[in-house]
Amino acid sequence: MNETDRRWQENVLCNAALTSSVHSVTRPGLHTLKIWMVDPGIVLDTIAAETGGATELGYVWPAETTIRH
Repeated sequence: MNETDRRWQENVLCNAALTSSVHSVTRPGLHTLKIWMVDPGIVLDTIAAETGGATELGYVWPAETTIRH
């Protein structure tokens, strides 16, 4: 992206970049999400995982998941 790109301009104005990706999980059970930060100026604020259930319109974040060991 460059500074003439509309999405880049909106991200700068919001001081945030929102993005999403789709991943298929083929087996049930515990999974690990690994994230590598390649730029020291990037801050990861939130990760939301949708598990296939229907979400209500206007509902932003799922309830916190508690993992018991």
